[in-house]
Amino acid sequence: LDGMWSGTTAVCAHGGRLYAIDNGTLYDIDPESGAFTELTSSWNTRHLVASGAHLFAFEESGSLYRVTV
Repeated sequence: LDGMWSGTTAVCAHGGRLYAIDNGTLYDIDPESGAFTELTSSWNTRHLVASGAHLFAFEESGSLYRVTV
């Protein structure tokens, strides 16, 4: 896929898409084309999981966030 992803700390699949935290920014990635969109920034995520209509970001600080995508 295009771009540099060396700062990726967490990734998950959801609804046919990939979601990745790279250098503190959450990206929505199309696995077929490799196209990606920046969604939000300021993340310090250790784990990213998908369930139902949401992503759940487990932060280094111990916080847990529900993210609607």
